[in-house]
Amino acid sequence: MSEFKKTREILSGDDTGLELKSDGKGMIAWTTRGQLGIESKIVATTGFQRLIYNKPDLLDLFIETINSEDKRIEYVQSRLRSASDIYRKGGHVTMVYKDQIFRMHYDNRRLIVEPDDFKSINDGLLNSLPLQDIDHAKNLRFISKLNKTKLYNKQTSAGSSNNYSNFEDLAIRNFIKGLVAVPPLFNLDRSELDTYGKIIDFIKAYKPTVKISEQSISNLKNRQIKWKSVPRSLRSEAFIDYVKTKFLEFDVESFFRKK
Repeated sequence: MSEFKKTREILSGDDTGLELKSDGKGMIAWTTRGQLGIESKIVATTGFQRLIYNKPDLLDLFIETINSEDKRIEYVQSRLRSASDIYRKGGHVTMVYKDQIFRMHYDNRRLIVEPDDFKSINDGLLNSLPLQDIDHAKNLRFISKLNKTKLYNKQTSAGSSNNYSNFEDLAIRNFIKGLVAVPPLFNLDRSELDTYGKIIDFIKAYKPTVKISEQSISNLKNRQIKWKSVPRSLRSEAFIDYVKTKFLEFDVESFFRKK
């Protein structure tokens, strides 16, 4: 530390070893590096694309997620195609989209200390201590991942997420999820399409080439969604125009993400 302070003084004229980046009242912290300031500019959400959210909406989303049972946010991650993918398959630099899950779970990098009179995590803040050694950390983190591990058999898909080539695919996927949710989202009426077969017929009447099955619809129904993220485009809006021919009260604004 002394050498660092000497070097800092030479370079900047100030030998301060620690620097306060930001301050403010209130802090949500779910992992060692996951933090959101309530009355400050602190935002550390590595792994979650948050640019479409303003600060109040992001705060509401994280508080809702922390208070939920599974403590996760499902969203659609967007990125450019990688150089290696273009080299192998050809084509151009375009956007690709993939289902992603952001978990607000404790990362088990410190040991939580429960007081003798501890009753509920809602009673207040808890203290924590450094772990004994690396092996202690590895064991705790291994145990914490058990409930996140997906078990596969011959009826389940081998992949962990879905990839989408355009906004139309996203719109179709999220429309189905909203329709089969309990209760249905986006002001949809499930009685209009009360069986998986009718849903498939409705979708294929718009796009015959779409890959959809009763099993895939069942899988979508069992996945929890907290963020309905479909960007507006000519394709996605064309599909929603088709949806509105059957669902006149469809809530378009809540279906498309906020800019």
